[in-house]
Amino acid sequence: MTRPFQIPQLHGVSRNVHLFDGNGGYQNDPPQLTSALLCAMCDHFLGFEFPRTRWYLFALGNNNTVVERVARNSVYIRPGKYAVLGRYYPLDVWVTDERLIRRVLTPQPPSSQLRANQAHFRDSLRRRDGTCAISGHGGVPEEPWLGINAAHIYPVSQLDSWNWNGYSRWVIDTTDPSLIAPNRLFSPENGRLLDSSIHILFNYFKLAVSPEVRPGIFTISLSIMQANLPSSMDIADPRTRPARDRNRAVSDDLLRWHFHQAILTNMKGTDEDPWDLDYAGGDPMDIILAHEEAADIMAAELATRLGAYMEETVTAEAR
Repeated sequence: MTRPFQIPQLHGVSRNVHLFDGNGGYQNDPPQLTSALLCAMCDHFLGFEFPRTRWYLFALGNNNTVVERVARNSVYIRPGKYAVLGRYYPLDVWVTDERLIRRVLTPQPPSSQLRANQAHFRDSLRRRDGTCAISGHGGVPEEPWLGINAAHIYPVSQLDSWNWNGYSRWVIDTTDPSLIAPNRLFSPENGRLLDSSIHILFNYFKLAVSPEVRPGIFTISLSIMQANLPSSMDIADPRTRPARDRNRAVSDDLLRWHFHQAILTNMKGTDEDPWDLDYAGGDPMDIILAHEEAADIMAAELATRLGAYMEETVTAEAR
């Protein structure tokens, strides 16, 4: 049991902004952000007793005394401690118990092994984006798609959750279901063309885009903030939103979902690390079975690898 306003062990991540409730309970923190964006992100993982509770950030001074209320504006948050309070009184506040989505990195099959929906997904993203939609990088002249992947925003492995929550409503693509799948997971609205290294960060929710904050601003987790990333990452590629073809424009709702997952992963404070699976030099099945979460990993692997087949089966049965 930690003492009031005591900073707990933070899973090896270095942080310089710390949030507490009015009783000194730790609520975790983000990397350096503006006060307005920080408050907007806190809404993703903080819970309150009543809906639409009005809450404020207050800076804490020496001896954890409340110093001043932090205005929600474009000024960057200073390193320090902050309490989540009502205007004049403490609030009951807690961290959401929403479970995080965990993904696996599955090698993309060669062209000769692609199903119709996989080929449509890949080719549509190549025509729309041309190069990595985040870094702007492409392959080499003789192999323009070398190291450039067709990446799903919402993972195929989470098909059951997609169906249960009715997320297909976020995709308005009217293309033949045999090409985008009955639940539209293979629509280009659910994809971006990404450099292979960017794809890893995107899959692990270490990099995300918020359509709400000057569309195209990317949030990068603190652990990779100092990486040598190109300046073009600061602006979303307008090619992903062709004005004359809504069937091909990236879905802002799906980007919001991905951004929400990134906040939970990097800011919630009870984050689950990505599965540590290094298949190099070993049999993938043996490596998975030796993992303490083998059942969950195997389910994700199978769903990812067989997702295109399952969708085609549903299409055939519906005819």
